[in-house]
Amino acid sequence: MNKQLVVFYLKRHAIGIVGLILAIGFGAGGFMMMGKAKATVTKVETDYTAAVDRRATLEKGQSLGSSQGVKVDSKNVAAANDEAEIYRGFIEDAAEVIQRDSIEPLGSEEFMVHMASVIEELNQRAREASVQVQSDPTNTSIRIPYNFTFMNLRAVPQLSKDKIPELQVQLKDIRTIAEVLFQSRVRSIESLQRTRVTHEDFTAAASRDFLDTRLKYTNTISVVRPYKVRFQCLSGGIAKTLNGFASEENFVVIRKMEVTKPGGAVEIPTATATQVLTPQQMAWLVRQGFATSKATNVTSESLLAVDLDLDIIRKKPSDEDMSEEVEPVPIVAPQTGQPLNTTNAPAVTTNAPAVTTNAPAVNTNAPAVNTNAPAVNTNAIPITPSTKAP
Repeated sequence: MNKQLVVFYLKRHAIGIVGLILAIGFGAGGFMMMGKAKATVTKVETDYTAAVDRRATLEKGQSLGSSQGVKVDSKNVAAANDEAEIYRGFIEDAAEVIQRDSIEPLGSEEFMVHMASVIEELNQRAREASVQVQSDPTNTSIRIPYNFTFMNLRAVPQLSKDKIPELQVQLKDIRTIAEVLFQSRVRSIESLQRTRVTHEDFTAAASRDFLDTRLKYTNTISVVRPYKVRFQCLSGGIAKTLNGFASEENFVVIRKMEVTKPGGAVEIPTATATQVLTPQQMAWLVRQGFATSKATNVTSESLLAVDLDLDIIRKKPSDEDMSEEVEPVPIVAPQTGQPLNTTNAPAVTTNAPAVTTNAPAVNTNAPAVNTNAPAVNTNAIPITPSTKAP
């Protein structure tokens, strides 16, 4: 075959040949892509069918949950029951440890009087225990230098009624913390902090009396109230303080404790490690509970600053407890103020005069009995002459 002729025909039909080659390539590529797409569609349909089958199985299992149609592994059931029993046991044990503290509600005036009495008592206890306390600038009485976190409430004319129960609990907790520190014979109470409760608390500026880093919260079984206290003592005072909190009726948790040396504090002069104590010194230490009669020397130690973050935990009030707490309110209500008395005025006012008039009636009856007694005597005298007349 003539090569020139072949080349001539190729050149003449080059465009057609190139188009034919491209057509064959596009056809082959399309066929391959169609196969891949078909495989993908088939896979997606298979996955969809499997998902529908699983859904149908779950729905059938839910509808047959109480029958024998669904098989449940007995080991899993036993493990779940064990975990539930452990949880129930923990709740019961915790309920025995955590106490429920019932507090009788007070009115605003009653609480103010009670708060002043408690604060004065705590200051007196501090003097008796030789525990130094901070001085609040607003106090004018030397008997009450420190208000134990309630300084901004002392001059409030009327407290919000719904805030008083929480203030009662906080006052009780502050009293408990202070008494533990007094019994431990710490050197000084530097600060006590509680969470803010009333409008006066929240409008007050930053103060050493308030704990703003943590808040009161309630979980499934208890109510947790946080407090923070800073005091100075010797090493023995720390042990006594911790033991005092552990011995409290309410459940007290020490979340954090920091012990440092107070900045610029002067160390308490004590004997050196080899100095022999005199009998008088020994007797004083024994009386104070710092040593025993067998001790012959003492080591020198410096004053320590202790920061404690506390949680006082009480049992969460149940619905029945809440209803029980509401019932006594009408009894206390007449003492809270005039508005409540005016509401019950018709019944209370009429009953009050009735009791008052009955009281005189009893008194008048008493003389009547006395007058009747002489009457009996006078009647007895005429009877005697009448018997003698015949």
